[in-house]
Amino acid sequence: MHLIAGAIPCEDVVGGGPPCAESLCRARTPGAQVRDEPYSRLRCRCHCTRALPKPLACCVSHVRAYRWRAPRRLAVRQCSDRGLRCSSKWAAEQLVGLRPASQLPADDQEMPAAATASAAADEEADEETEEEADVVLLAKAYFDSNEFLRAAHTLRGARAPRGRFLRWYSLFLAGEKRKDERVLEESGGGTSVVPTGKPRAVNEQLTLLSNELGVEAQAGRLDGFGHYVYGLCMRDLQRPPQAIEQFKLSAARCPCFWSAWTELASCLSGPEAISTLELPEHVAQHWMVAFFRAHTSLEAQQNLLAIQQCV
Repeated sequence: MHLIAGAIPCEDVVGGGPPCAESLCRARTPGAQVRDEPYSRLRCRCHCTRALPKPLACCVSHVRAYRWRAPRRLAVRQCSDRGLRCSSKWAAEQLVGLRPASQLPADDQEMPAAATASAAADEEADEETEEEADVVLLAKAYFDSNEFLRAAHTLRGARAPRGRFLRWYSLFLAGEKRKDERVLEESGGGTSVVPTGKPRAVNEQLTLLSNELGVEAQAGRLDGFGHYVYGLCMRDLQRPPQAIEQFKLSAARCPCFWSAWTELASCLSGPEAISTLELPEHVAQHWMVAFFRAHTSLEAQQNLLAIQQCV
């Protein structure tokens, strides 16, 4: 939220709502800033005691709730639209598990995250035409029916991030599905053990995907979800350094994307590697890092350490 001292009240950061308390205070007293306090009487940092109308206290809570909830809401919608069910469920649980707006801490670090979430949603909507959005709906129906190759074929001309990701992810899952079928065929349908002397079944889509995604990554045309699929390919091609780098980029661009963090943890060798992991500055201070470290501690059977990470 960008405000100018002495300016007229802004039209709220969410859109369509009442002016925020901070802009009203600045309009009355240039240079003053309001602390986020859920009370009808707010005290400015300039130490003036200005009694603001009670609805403005609700507005402060409204802005605070937006700061905390917007990134989580966006993660739920983006992951759900892309068939990432586990990450969508995780983000939704985080969203619903938040305390009431009046009890949320006034964390200034959440405001950039909320602004980024809003900008990402607007950018994604602008890039996708109405015709492509309809095609994505059809492809998603195929995807939900486990018709992955059909979904990928439907999206062969996709240009917007959502459609491109769904095509890449459909191809990856189609390759995984065929790999599992081959394992069953070679084992006679009884066990998943491959007979001695026969080559191990692999995902036949990995080469195609890694080549295409590599070009897109070098050109800087991948979003956080695109880096995630590229990381999956690098992981299955037994290229751990490249996989780690792609999962780091995915988590940096979509911090609330839980699967990016869990895949990153699975590529690291142990607690020592995690402690020396370098993350971009804006991600290293993000609240998701605490969940990431708690997850890695649980995977290493360090339960007490995991609890301490979330306290």
